Amino acid sequence: MKSGVFLFGFALLALTWTPSPVHAWGSSSNKDKVLLKEVTALTLEQGKMTTGRRSSPVQQLKCVGGSAGCSYGSQPRVVQCHNRGFDGYDVQWECKAELDSKYQFGKIQVSCEGYEYPDDPYILRGSCGLEYELDLTQHGEDGNSHHGNYHHDNGYQGYPHQQGRKSWSWVGLLGLAVAAFIFYQVIKGCFGGGHRYKL
Repeated sequence: MKSGVFLFGFALLALTWTPSPVHAWGSSSNKDKVLLKEVTALTLEQGKMTTGRRSSPVQQLKCVGGSAGCSYGSQPRVVQCHNRGFDGYDVQWECKAELDSKYQFGKIQVSCEGYEYPDDPYILRGSCGLEYELDLTQHGEDGNSHHGNYHHDNGYQGYPHQQGRKSWSWVGLLGLAVAAFIFYQVIKGCFGGGHRYKL
């Protein structure tokens, strides 16, 4: 009877000290394991970093070129990317942001860290980042074209109306000189004719 109680107590003690599967793997790490194709949306911000587990964190948003370049004023501050479907290999993302009418996204590439290995269908929560190209829209190209013509037409002076004012001033002086010459000839003719008549 005593041996039975002892065995029961030993078994109970063993169960007490055996870690549960959740404790063994760590609940805090499992909550960061997310199936990529079930991620419906991402909100990425300029200046913020991704999370990293197997690799170092990177910028959530990174401009990598395009016809508009990567000047600071043209880059979006926040981008939202939406999952538009899964092609059997990767998620198809559509990304939008509040951009000036001169700019639009070119090529985009959303990258996330695989949880256990690079092509793991499960990813680390918060590890996604976006690399994008920024292109000019037709409006942006037209604006740049007009801007370029302005500088080209006006040359190195930088005063687009100064040359026009100079042209008008020379024409005015020339007209004034012609009018003075005609007036002089008329006066000269009148006085000259009078003297000849007296003689």
